Amino acid sequence: MSTEIKTTIVKALAQPALVLNLGYKILATNTSAQRLFGLDLHGVDFARVVNHSSAMACLNKAVKSGTLKSCELVLHLQTPRTYKASAALIENTDSPFILFTLLDISAEIDAEKSRSTFVANVSHELRSPLTSMMGIVETLQGPARDDAIARDNFLSLMHGETQRMSRLVGDLLSLSKLEAKEHVPPKGKVD
Repeated sequence: MSTEIKTTIVKALAQPALVLNLGYKILATNTSAQRLFGLDLHGVDFARVVNHSSAMACLNKAVKSGTLKSCELVLHLQTPRTYKASAALIENTDSPFILFTLLDISAEIDAEKSRSTFVANVSHELRSPLTSMMGIVETLQGPARDDAIARDNFLSLMHGETQRMSRLVGDLLSLSKLEAKEHVPPKGKVD
């Protein structure tokens, strides 16, 4: 396959893509890769452009196995971004080559971190009223069993804590509905 055909194929890809020879020299790139790295990459060693051990390991495994290999890596270019890198050895031509692509997964990583933080915060917010109610129940079953005034005070506290938990659960359900609608395409015509 000629370099011209390889260039045409790689330019058709939306994500940053590089075509490498088996010596890891860059033969072709697409506009996304040129924008990402900001250089004329033709003939440059891959390691000078993507100086990352995971990327090199991914390339080596793809060449050795002849199968598609992927890895995650963080590139510190304009700003640190996390990418899923994929490398594939293309051998069914007169001149085998490697196709290396990058998919920016930073938004997914950030969203997962936000979800984890959110779950930890919600867990804490639910644990507080539950702990209070458990303490109240233990007190009502023990020392305050026969104290009508204490029982009324504790029942009032329990009522407040259950309302707090109910509001938290309601907020969670509302948030879940909003997130579900976020991924639904509009049904009507959009200008």
